[in-house]
Amino acid sequence: MENKAAPDSICSLNNPKISAVLDRLHGEASRQVGGLARVLGLALVDAVLRRRISSAEEARRLKHIYVPTSRKQGTFLYLTARSVAACRIIEFGTSFAVSTIYLAAAVRDNGGGCVIGSELEPTKAAKARANIAEASLGDLVEIRQGDAQETLRNPGGPVDMVFLDGHKDLYLSILQMLTPHLR
Repeated sequence: MENKAAPDSICSLNNPKISAVLDRLHGEASRQVGGLARVLGLALVDAVLRRRISSAEEARRLKHIYVPTSRKQGTFLYLTARSVAACRIIEFGTSFAVSTIYLAAAVRDNGGGCVIGSELEPTKAAKARANIAEASLGDLVEIRQGDAQETLRNPGGPVDMVFLDGHKDLYLSILQMLTPHLR
């Protein structure tokens, strides 16, 4: 990995490959209203019945559903990562890699490093890798498929930033696991 900082005037989010992939992913997400409504309906039934589902069940329900970071949220992630000069970012809940692309663009503009994502659902992990490759950010991203409590146990070095975007019941345990590695 080359570790050259990008000039301040360059923002990788304006790169045609990256912006084209983000445009496509945001478009696909906006067309999935019916699938998302079904998943939200199941969540409502779970809440009424006071039923807690496992992260594996949630991943199965969301297997084909985008629950992406919005453009504004993605830009905020990018700017936050840039402002703290993040070179190693952990992302819990990669999904189809929308947020991963924003974070990897920031890492590129910060001079290089790695975004380490974790995705429980194998189908989403494969699609995330393909989306990242299409955006030409594969050299900056490692997607670890499986239970984040295992896949993120060793982040491979000091962590500059953590983005929690997976099963909410695991946020505290993931953060506690990563805290000793935080810069």
